[in-house]
Order: sequence, then C-alpha cells, then structure tokens
Amino acid sequence: MRRRTMVYDLRDSFLEAAQRLPKEIGRKIWKCLRSLARSPDVSGLNLERLGGRAEPYWSIRVDEKYRAILLRDDNMTTLVFVGTHDDAYRFANRTPAPDRAVMGGSS
Repeated sequence: MRRRTMVYDLRDSFLEAAQRLPKEIGRKIWKCLRSLARSPDVSGLNLERLGGRAEPYWSIRVDEKYRAILLRDDNMTTLVFVGTHDDAYRFANRTPAPDRAVMGGSS
C-alpha cells in the first residue's frame, strides 16, 4: 500500500514562536514534527482536535509543557504556533484560522 504524500506549511507565526523558545525545546519540536510526518496516529503525540472557539485547530504534544497548534485536512498540515500549553491554547482560542484558499487548499 502506497503512502499518500502530505504537504506541510510552516506559517510565520509558528517560525517566530519557535525561534523564541529554548534551544532544547527546538530539538523536541523537530522530533515531534518528524513523528507527525511519519505516523500522525502515534499515541505520544496526543494529536487532538480542539473544540469551542479553537475548533478548526489541532494540537500535538511536543513534551509535557509545550504544544504545537496546527490546521489539517486530507492534503496539508499547516503549523501555526508552538509554545507552552497555556500560550498555545490561548493562541488557538484567539486567532481566527486562515482562509483555506490562503492556505493553498480548495474551498
């Protein structure tokens, strides 16, 4: 069975947030993203769809303290923020999701 290729988009908000984090957390972020690319169903990632005002977003666990916020569809994963658990969920609750056309998806 052939694996379908997933496209990843790194938003400026993700890159800027990641740059502000300690170097050791940066290494954990990339390890987490490699795991997501290889097998998004790995239980350690705790990939979960958020609810309420953050409904279009998903969260993955970088470690006990840090989370990455992303958008997903069948063809693309867009990484939009990374930070402490509280900062990440605050971002997801306060930031409207980008329009799918802007993300490169179809309407």
